[in-house]
Amino acid sequence: MQRYYLIMQNKITFFIKFTIATLVLLYLLVAAGSIVRATGSGMGCPDWPKCFGYLIPPTDISTLTYKHGRAFEKGQMVILNDTLWVATKAVKAEGVIDRNIWIKYPKHDYSTFNAQHTWIEYINRLIGALTGLLVFVMFILSVRLKHKSLMGFTFAIVLLTGFQAWLGAKVVDSNLAPVKITIHMAMAFVIVLLVVYVLFKLKHIENRISHLAGMPFKGLLYALLLVTFIQMMVGTQVRQQVDRLSHSLATQSRQTWVDELGNVFLTHKNLAVLLLAVTFYVMFKMKKAGFKIAFPMNALIAITIGEFMVGLGLNYLGLPAYLQPIHLLLSSMILSIQFYLLMLVVNTDKRTTV
Repeated sequence: MQRYYLIMQNKITFFIKFTIATLVLLYLLVAAGSIVRATGSGMGCPDWPKCFGYLIPPTDISTLTYKHGRAFEKGQMVILNDTLWVATKAVKAEGVIDRNIWIKYPKHDYSTFNAQHTWIEYINRLIGALTGLLVFVMFILSVRLKHKSLMGFTFAIVLLTGFQAWLGAKVVDSNLAPVKITIHMAMAFVIVLLVVYVLFKLKHIENRISHLAGMPFKGLLYALLLVTFIQMMVGTQVRQQVDRLSHSLATQSRQTWVDELGNVFLTHKNLAVLLLAVTFYVMFKMKKAGFKIAFPMNALIAITIGEFMVGLGLNYLGLPAYLQPIHLLLSSMILSIQFYLLMLVVNTDKRTTV
């Protein structure tokens, strides 16, 4: 019996460490996606899952140049006369492009090559693929643990990750339609929260956490989550306006973009102050009540302050692109910790140390 217990304990401990690693990779994926958007690299690879029809994308425009005598495989692309052409079968280039073999790419008319943008988007896809692999391994670990609830949640994460990959393809096919980008980002946060919940369930099993119903702080934490969710939705609207201004005011100073953002940005700033105040209030009340869960509480306060400072930097430094991924990364961490705290309050006696 003791040997069985030790084996199960080792499985759970490994599962917890693996889930934390997966969560860290998800945070990196969120940051990478934000870097793609901040640098305008979303169409760096105009097709999916390959990039210009290649498993490893080109580093120079010469790879995408139609030249007599060059051999191309089916699906590989060239840029000719500001048009993206794709080979319908393996072909050796002749003097002029053969319209019976080469067709205009049917899903959009984007035909620009920028090596930096291509590799930023490609690295983002590689991180996404690795995340998908880790998520699948999480499901396998839950099967080995023979825990039905965890099996259900991890399988749901696998399905949602597949759906997220499909959404990514649709974002590219739509030439970065704003609504699809927003849905893609929202789905990433849903996956993050599900992984956080799996982590909590594993901690629950490991620590034999007792359930205590009717905790008075559930309402406060739900309110905090609601404010954060609203803030993120307003932030999405701000981000869409920034994307629009990056085209219409591309030749002007980025500081002028801030002046053009209007009431949506003002609402975002006011909600940031409210979120900071509510976070301090909830954490103060919980600590005063004797909750000994110092790490997530202190981390939430520190990261929320950091997020507020980054927001000030975006406002007063003219929306620098390097701060935008940090802003989104910290917001995903805030949401995760708030959700984890809510799970602890719902399921943990306040004397339990986590």
